[in-house]
Amino acid sequence: MKNKILLVDDHKSAIYELLITLQNNDYEVLEARDGLEGLSLLENNLEIKLVISDHYMPNMDGLTMCEKIRENQELNSVVIFMATTEVSPEAKTRGKNAGVKAWITKPYDPELVLKVIKQIGI
Repeated sequence: MKNKILLVDDHKSAIYELLITLQNNDYEVLEARDGLEGLSLLENNLEIKLVISDHYMPNMDGLTMCEKIRENQELNSVVIFMATTEVSPEAKTRGKNAGVKAWITKPYDPELVLKVIKQIGI
């Protein structure tokens, strides 16, 4: 069975290369356009191992989604990465408090992200 990864970003073009890289490396990838959709997909696909999310999105931003994920006991084992242009110390601290394991600044190298994913065992 393929490991599932959820990509949450309102700009499909921003994650397209990462999507292709992950699919070419035998991951099943689900996509959401904002934090609300991402949270719903995650709650209905408990086998998702990793969430990679942008911060700035409509309806629910990425950090709020991360906080909601951590409030749900069924989702505590999900690894969360932020992939965003946001670099403020306040946002990073908020992310750390919400259980974000990696903060990836856009634009990023999909191969480097893949390397990090493999290093954490997903």
